[in-house]
Amino acid sequence: MTNRQSWLVASDLDRTLIYSRRSAELPPDSPASLRLVERDTAGEPLSYLTERAALLLAELADRAVFVPVTTRTVAQYRRVRLPGAAGSPAYAICANGGRLLVAGEPDRDWDAVVADRLAASGAPLAEVVDRLAGSADPAWTLKRRVAEELFAYLVVDRALLPRGWLAELTAWCAERGWGVSLQGRKVYAVPTALTKSAAVAEVVRRVGAGGGDGSGVGVLAAGDSLLDADLLLAADLAWRPGHGELADQGWTAPHVTALARRGALAGEEIVAAFLARV
Repeated sequence: MTNRQSWLVASDLDRTLIYSRRSAELPPDSPASLRLVERDTAGEPLSYLTERAALLLAELADRAVFVPVTTRTVAQYRRVRLPGAAGSPAYAICANGGRLLVAGEPDRDWDAVVADRLAASGAPLAEVVDRLAGSADPAWTLKRRVAEELFAYLVVDRALLPRGWLAELTAWCAERGWGVSLQGRKVYAVPTALTKSAAVAEVVRRVGAGGGDGSGVGVLAAGDSLLDADLLLAADLAWRPGHGELADQGWTAPHVTALARRGALAGEEIVAAFLARV
């Protein structure tokens, strides 16, 4: 097995590696500067990482199998332009594990695996979409969306969310085999059978083709939200920033490093930790 294949780095994107200007949280006296890596559909600047993180990430992608792992749809992921080889990875995972991109294109075999798993567990998407539609007050709901026909999410005014609404939705979804995650302004409802870790395991199997079963491939991971917890638990070593759902809940595990640093500088620290390990 080549050195490149000895480590697979699976990292969440939003608020783990890349940040809006607001979520970057750079102190006024920070010498760090930001590099633009995404524009929105109107062409406006949207996501950044620090210049140092960009340099480190480009080096990392040359030394390990770098796999972006995101809850974004394929179209949303394709807006991101990461530096160097990280911008054109052999594998990328979208839709919380529901879509596996190989050389930039969806892998239809994986689509079929995911469809079978979802059909065998949990409530159907339509039931959850109806529940969200019925409980999402227009006073604080900005958008309702279905992602890749796999899961649903709301864009909300977080300050106006009614007390108890999120807990009630979480309990309702849990009874039906779905999970809920609040990330920034988005409330996700995702089948518990749809996981980032399952898709990463499939990539490990493929890059470890020399042994046929992925043996010898170590996994490093990072993420900030509840939807990343299974990914971090499945990794050999993992990191989480000092912000996000996992930090808010004090979540950790023996092999997970809980950083104190927040924002884009946490993203920079995560990439540096990846690079030091590989």
